[in-house]
Amino acid sequence: MTAFVRAALAAAGLSVVLVSCAGGERPTLGEAESAPATPTPAAAVAAEPVSPGEVVVGEAVYELDFRCFDVDGASAFAVGRGTDPATGEQVTALVQQFPSIDYLALVFGDVATGRAWEPDVDRPFTIERDGDVFRVDGVEFVDYSAGEGEPVGAGSVEVRCGSFESEVPENVFAAEPG
Repeated sequence: MTAFVRAALAAAGLSVVLVSCAGGERPTLGEAESAPATPTPAAAVAAEPVSPGEVVVGEAVYELDFRCFDVDGASAFAVGRGTDPATGEQVTALVQQFPSIDYLALVFGDVATGRAWEPDVDRPFTIERDGDVFRVDGVEFVDYSAGEGEPVGAGSVEVRCGSFESEVPENVFAAEPG
C-alpha cells in the first residue's frame, strides 16, 4: 500500500476520532479492544448498524457491509467490509466526504499493509451524498502499490446508510469492529 493511502487512512481516522473525542488518551487506529473478563450473553450484545453497499471496479462487484458515521453534520464517512468473491481475501472500503476533501479507497487484506485501489489522481471525482446515500460514478481506479500506478478499471460506489453513528469507535479500521 502506498504511503499516501496509509497517510489518508490515518488522517481520515484521526480527524474523525479527534472530532469525536473530548480529551483523555488519544486512541490508536486498528487497536483491538480487550475481551471482557466475563462473556456477555449474545442477547445482551447490540448488533452494529450495518448498511448495504456496493463497489464496482471493471467487472468485479464487491458487496460490502458498511457502518456510516456523521460526526458533525458536515463530515461523513462510511467504512465497509466484506470478502473478495474471487480470492476470499478481506476487502475494506473507505468512502469519505469531508468539507475539504473527498476520499475513496478499496483495500485488499490488512488495512495498514494491504494493497489499495484509489481513484486516479489525474481524474477528479466527487462523492455525492443525497440524504442517506453516498454515490460515486465514473471513477477510474488505480493500484498504486506497484509504484507508478496500474489502472484496474472504471467503477462506481453506492452506500445506502440505514443510520449514521455520531460516535466513532477507537477501532473503526480494525478487522473486526466492536
